[in-house]
Amino acid sequence: MSYRLQKQIATSRYALPLTAIYAAAVVLLVQPWEQTTFVRLALLLLSGGLMAVLNNANTLIRIYSRMVSCSFLALAVMTTFADSITISDYVVLLCAILFLLIIFNTYQDKKAQGKVFYAFLCLGIASTQFAQIVFFVPFLWILMASKMMAMNIKMFFASLLGLILPYWFLAGYCAYNNDFTSLLAFKTTITQFTNPLLLYESIPMKQIVSLSFIALLSITGIIHFLRNSYSDKIRTRMNYEMLITLNIITLLFIALQPQHIHQLTNLLLISASTLIAHFIALTNTKVTDWSVKLIILATLFITAFNIWMR
Repeated sequence: MSYRLQKQIATSRYALPLTAIYAAAVVLLVQPWEQTTFVRLALLLLSGGLMAVLNNANTLIRIYSRMVSCSFLALAVMTTFADSITISDYVVLLCAILFLLIIFNTYQDKKAQGKVFYAFLCLGIASTQFAQIVFFVPFLWILMASKMMAMNIKMFFASLLGLILPYWFLAGYCAYNNDFTSLLAFKTTITQFTNPLLLYESIPMKQIVSLSFIALLSITGIIHFLRNSYSDKIRTRMNYEMLITLNIITLLFIALQPQHIHQLTNLLLISASTLIAHFIALTNTKVTDWSVKLIILATLFITAFNIWMR
């Protein structure tokens, strides 16, 4: 009976619908009722749905559980009010989830050039909204080779084609309108990742609190997974190791470039929610039962804090 609440939350068939209603209620109650509000809400719920697909397609949780998408929606709502999230932020988030959904499907497939092309096409689209995402690309190539075991010269060129394809269309659009400011803006924006470094003065407390909590959840999930990964299939372990690596890289990027904390925190949600979901769904002790209760209370408290401080 001591573990009943954690078990019920982790395996409930009502967890995702209730979390989606909670997320929608918070957004609609706090933000002004505008046309863009409903668009952002639709994109948020779509992101949560894609996280559920990511979980189901790759068996990230080896029991029936909707904790991946529930954790994602709860954390996304929590950080929504750290800053004003825009439609372009959700586009980047959706593209990042789609990238993982496609790239996980290339595991040990040396003829998956089409999948790699579409995966990196998603990143190319995301880079038109958040240029600094291209700095993840070299690490993603390494992870494709080491974790997905699906990297060769054809894959490399397929990824390059997918990455630059949006800019071919953008260049044609600019040429048609004789206005190349969009392409020049990308060149200007991309340099903001290296200049200046370690700019922490302008970060508000609400963002520091949110990021610290997400980092703590990430560390908890990473430690839990590393201690219990032997219970998962090899392919699942490779997926999680890729997510852990991306989680750590994202945290390092935030430490180096805190002026991009908002966009990078949104990307961090994907790996963090998956890792903490693994912890919530697959632990079963008195300590973890109380830990889950504290995580829920802390999430609600920080959400309220961010709403109050917005």
